[in-house]
Amino acid sequence: MFEEFDASASDGSELAKSFFGRCISSGTAALYERFLQTNSDLLGVVFYGSVNKKNSSDFDGVYVYQDLEVPQTAQVKALEDLLKGGPSLGAVGGGGGRVSINDALWVCQNMFSDVKVRTAGRRVLLFTNEDEPHASDDDAKKQAVTKAKDLREVGININLINMAKAGQRFDLDLFYKDIVSYTADSEVPIPGLTGLVSKVSTAVKAQRTLMKIPFYIDETMSIGVKFYSGPMEKKKPGHVYTTRQKNERVETKTMHYCADTESQLRGAEMKRGTNYGAGAKVIFDQKEQKEMKTFGNPGLFLQGFKPKARLKMQYNVKNAKFIRPDESVITGSKQLFAAMLQKCLDKDVVAICRLVARYNSAPTFVALLPQPEVEATADNPRGNPAGFHVITLPFADDMRKLPYADRPEVAVADKQAHVEAADAVVSKLQSAAYIPGKYENVALSKFHKYIEAIVFDRDDVEAVDTMKPDLEAMTTAAGAEMAAFTALVYPEGYEGGQAAPKKRKADGAAGGGAKRIKKEPAAPVDLGSLDFKKMVTDGTLKKQTVKVLKQFLVSVGRAGTGKKAELLEAVEAHFGL
Repeated sequence: MFEEFDASASDGSELAKSFFGRCISSGTAALYERFLQTNSDLLGVVFYGSVNKKNSSDFDGVYVYQDLEVPQTAQVKALEDLLKGGPSLGAVGGGGGRVSINDALWVCQNMFSDVKVRTAGRRVLLFTNEDEPHASDDDAKKQAVTKAKDLREVGININLINMAKAGQRFDLDLFYKDIVSYTADSEVPIPGLTGLVSKVSTAVKAQRTLMKIPFYIDETMSIGVKFYSGPMEKKKPGHVYTTRQKNERVETKTMHYCADTESQLRGAEMKRGTNYGAGAKVIFDQKEQKEMKTFGNPGLFLQGFKPKARLKMQYNVKNAKFIRPDESVITGSKQLFAAMLQKCLDKDVVAICRLVARYNSAPTFVALLPQPEVEATADNPRGNPAGFHVITLPFADDMRKLPYADRPEVAVADKQAHVEAADAVVSKLQSAAYIPGKYENVALSKFHKYIEAIVFDRDDVEAVDTMKPDLEAMTTAAGAEMAAFTALVYPEGYEGGQAAPKKRKADGAAGGGAKRIKKEPAAPVDLGSLDFKKMVTDGTLKKQTVKVLKQFLVSVGRAGTGKKAELLEAVEAHFGL
């Protein structure tokens, strides 16, 4: 693990080039992601093959570096600082100790057993570049295989993050094929740090079941199915209110009072009503409200089948779900589910069903779009499982005709010329390399960068915008075609489609805006009240604004230009610190 990583597989970063350095760097990146996105996941770090030991079972060569707990800033910084301490790794003592996969898995199982909270899933990410750790010890290999089987039986999955140098092959058949629950293609080496981070993030993200409900084929036949969520928009976390003095979280409580008696009302004492017609008010008690929201027991009810061609793209009104059979609800579900899936694929049809997700959920019509199983590849390490995509269909009330503005008539010959010119542009700008999963949401990335800078006390908050179009490359590839299309379709003098600026009305004209008042520049800060030398020595200088730093540097005869980090260095250089 401590041998140098092949330079040809490096992404050019300044991080440690060893296999171990790559593991820590990718683990830290995954920890950042979980740290910023959730506050419920538990994460721990265990080293095996270490010189020193630290574990509840007192096994040699196993060091519990971080216990299972919600990640905090201290844990992230500890992993970052680990590589700065050199090969000895501080208290870990470095590598070269006794290697026992059985002991390492035993310690991981004990760590999961000590967790008192309920968990949705449990997994061990096993990092290694050694495809045969027990080549000369058959007993150790048998113990490891038995322990891995024990972990799978209690619901603990072992995900292998295997690494190999460029040109080498990590052979799963030598040892790990009977150990792991999931791995990527063993023939493909890790393409630098970026590939390893992506691999770790894929293994960390849990595939959680949304719900388990029966699928009714008819009144006498049903099977069990599990619902999984498909791609969903990732949004920024909601804000919370805190007290101004202690920064403690504020909880909101709502209480209702009678307008006449001013006494507090409880749930059973309140009813809900709605106005109906000319002044008539209809009142509902809690029982009636509950009955209004109930549409039968939860379940998926088959209505019939339609040709897949009848399913239009515009019918997607919600995020699609995915279903798989669930034997834990009804035995034999897999066989009937597989038969129905295969028939839908053979006949190229979709199943139309009525879905009641929960007791108080309104029923919806859904289309079950069949998906055949696709084996895992290097680009798609998990493959595509066999099952049905659940697509929510619109009601008649959801369908509406959009108002299109009247457009001028175009001659048939001109219209065909326009189409051909547009086709030439599109053909030149084809992008076979575009894969949606490789592009991050820029707004979320920037938001997380700023949060990370505040939490971890960092100055660098630059977020790379990978969505910006390469205009120079586009012009090189299709500049002539775009010019021809513009000249053919748009009128003479067209310049990029910018709307003409609205003219301001003269002062006093009807509807004219008020005259804009020019703001006076802000007064300079009184530098005499600030002790810059003291702020440099006690580390509080970075709390000052860029404006104050520039004003100070100009006052002492230095150049007050540059970014904040450069200004801070200039102030420190002024005091010789």
